[in-house]
Amino acid sequence: MSITYCVFFFAIFFLFSIFALVNGNNQYATIVFHIDDEAHSGRVTTETFDIKDLKELLNDVDSIVTSQCRDSRPTISYSVESGSVKNIFKTTRQVAIQLSAVFSMIVAQNSLEGLESRMATSLENIQTNAKKKGYVFQIYSSENPDSILTISPRTNYHVSQDIWIDAEVYLYGTLMDAGGKNTPNIHLTTDNGKNYTISATKDQLRKEKENLLYKYFGVRAKAKQRIDTGEIKEDSLELIELLKFNPIFNEEYLNSLIKQATPRWHGVVDADEWVRSIRGYE
Repeated sequence: MSITYCVFFFAIFFLFSIFALVNGNNQYATIVFHIDDEAHSGRVTTETFDIKDLKELLNDVDSIVTSQCRDSRPTISYSVESGSVKNIFKTTRQVAIQLSAVFSMIVAQNSLEGLESRMATSLENIQTNAKKKGYVFQIYSSENPDSILTISPRTNYHVSQDIWIDAEVYLYGTLMDAGGKNTPNIHLTTDNGKNYTISATKDQLRKEKENLLYKYFGVRAKAKQRIDTGEIKEDSLELIELLKFNPIFNEEYLNSLIKQATPRWHGVVDADEWVRSIRGYE
């Protein structure tokens, strides 16, 4: 995540949080996706809005809302009102405040860059539907109804394709499952409770001599990773190897490494300055 994005997002999030404290303690709020037809206002109604379009919208909203939740998924309830079509999603106030900040940030920078990938992809889907069907989406939160993210056939909210690079990543956690008849994989749960499904080959799993389940491992894997935020594209994870990992501090081992490395630093007066020069800093 870029520094500019972080500063902007948290500044807006802080302001919305203060606004919420001043205006009561109700724990629920709403996110509205108001849909109209750009060329023929009023053509899209609750009677003409097809369930296929609704299904796509529900999937996208689910990704947008849950992308803001790191620990547990909130309940998201749904209702609809006329006035073209007002799709109203009720969820926690905290999530609504976070989304208000994100919507404001998107409007300010006129871009989806820096967003969590699921949210960016879902908003890109909405942009595609807007162009394809002539829809205008007005998206806002009850926490800040005057700040509206508009997506229409004339906007161009798309994710840059060159932000993902091939990378080698390391994950640490408990292996909860391994195997699969047609698509072998492993399931890893990290210390913060996040679950990863990592594709593997039968040969990789077959060569392991011991029972893998419920043991702590380091996982070395290939994946697509965002160059701006470091985020891992979860469906791209491919196992390279499992690493037995013991997080217990071993002072004797550390001292042995220091002893081996010390001769290589002979004659270096200022280690920090030497490292800076190696890295090309002035």
